[in-house]
Amino acid sequence: MQPLGIGHVVLKVRDLDRSLAFYRDLLGFRVVSEMSNVMIFLTATGESHHDLALLRVGQQAPSPLPTAVGLYHVAIHLADWEAVRAAWETIFANTEFLMTVHPTSGETIPVNIDYIRLPMHPGAIRYFQERGVKLRPEHFPPEMPR
Repeated sequence: MQPLGIGHVVLKVRDLDRSLAFYRDLLGFRVVSEMSNVMIFLTATGESHHDLALLRVGQQAPSPLPTAVGLYHVAIHLADWEAVRAAWETIFANTEFLMTVHPTSGETIPVNIDYIRLPMHPGAIRYFQERGVKLRPEHFPPEMPR
């Protein structure tokens, strides 16, 4: 077998409306269909039925343990450096809202960058460097010059 890519990702969410606002209004995904206010399907490009689905599990759903197996993150491919810069600007302009959807996102705002102990995407590094944010050696992927 030779996979060509990921077909789609389904995320379980407590609050479907809040999650939809994040992925649609903040990140720019488009809604393609909805299943009885339980699941919403979104597309980034329209090339396939959906790239992302949000499945409501309700407010009572337990949080996963930090050491539990499961999805760690999803990366969104953007067209070019200007699109990356615009995405960072949008995210940082909406930090309070972002933290209501994804509470650990506060770790990625510039004031908290020192807490990140993993290599970051080269676009993120460039964005922070352009703003004079001091980065740690472990922020740089091994293949990226410092």
